[in-house]
Amino acid sequence: MIKMKVDAEYLERWLGGVKLETLSSKTMSDVQRLLEYYRDIIVPASDVSVSFPTDDGGARASVDKQQVFVPTNTLNEGFVDDTIGLVIHELNHIKWSDSEKKTWATCYAFSKQILTNIYTKDEDDDWVSLFEITFSKGAISLEELMEIPKRKEVAFLQQILKDMAFLLNAVEDIRIDAKCSPTLRKYIDKGDKRHGERFIEDYKEGKYNENTFYNVLYRLLFHHKGMIKDAYIESMFGDTDYIVNSTPTEYTPKVFTVFGKEIQEHIEYVYHNAKFKPIPSFGQGTTLVDSYMNGSADNFGEQLEKQFAEDFAKAKEMMKRVPQSEEKELSNKLVNGNGKEIDSGAKFHDKYVNAKFSRTPISAQRKREIESFKDIDIVFTKEQLLGDYDDKPQEITYAIAVVDGIASVSGL
Repeated sequence: MIKMKVDAEYLERWLGGVKLETLSSKTMSDVQRLLEYYRDIIVPASDVSVSFPTDDGGARASVDKQQVFVPTNTLNEGFVDDTIGLVIHELNHIKWSDSEKKTWATCYAFSKQILTNIYTKDEDDDWVSLFEITFSKGAISLEELMEIPKRKEVAFLQQILKDMAFLLNAVEDIRIDAKCSPTLRKYIDKGDKRHGERFIEDYKEGKYNENTFYNVLYRLLFHHKGMIKDAYIESMFGDTDYIVNSTPTEYTPKVFTVFGKEIQEHIEYVYHNAKFKPIPSFGQGTTLVDSYMNGSADNFGEQLEKQFAEDFAKAKEMMKRVPQSEEKELSNKLVNGNGKEIDSGAKFHDKYVNAKFSRTPISAQRKREIESFKDIDIVFTKEQLLGDYDDKPQEITYAIAVVDGIASVSGL
């Protein structure tokens, strides 16, 4: 049992006014049962699972896998209502959003447009594109992109796709939260308010003024959530109704068009920090001529495209609505934040993502304890009893545990 200050106002109401003071296995079971109840409301007649993570696999919600893992980091801090809000939010992703594979296919299609038009010099002083450098050591598989990368090239591509997907996710968050019923959205709003207060304080001090990737991303999110009024976001992409009433297929090309400059500069920044040498040694060869004999960047990229399958075909069609970026030389400075290695948005991103997605595994034994309460119902009741030496009644609270229909009474 974990003792802490528990913030569970809405869960306590659902439990009939019971005050929660500890994060016990019973409390965690109540959280899971409530979430399963909301799951049946949000995604009825589905096989979506809601459970606690028991391994280090980076467990989080997955549209593809139809599963949601409870974000135990916020739960461990005592923010029970916030935790419920995060899971409701993820259930809405499963109801409304595109799959991760489709989103990544779209991000890869746009990243390819950018990477093929940014050039730098290799060790032989020849011009080579970032796309060629990315695939300079051979093909990159979809499986590699979804795992902890073992190659710097894979880490670079994974990072830029993850960040682009997170930008689209910010827009999708605005859309699906607006569609959420007020009864359920109160949990989401509570968590947004907690994180928003931290952001707004720094925002008012001008710490997010530069139009860097993460700064713009979070200004976009909180602007459309109604927590700030940002002139740049309003002028570039300020129509909240458009976001709410469109689909990812409709708004994605516009997002990539409007924020193309920020995305391109961010890709350059990530490349500088990836620190792998621009040697176009494709396949077994060491020159560009050899590369076409042994496998070129285009060929290696096509292998990844084939793994995305029909999702990439749809992404290519979508990218026809996005203007092609012009050829340019790779900037020699860390362009994100005018040379700053970490800007305010990046710092907030680290904290926000950890709060939103971190799932600290629990032990198998703890999970069994939590699941054991599914067969137990606790009913609280009060009775007025006369005292032994006077006629003044005494109020006694009883907790009645009903296990498979058999009651056990305990005085509190």
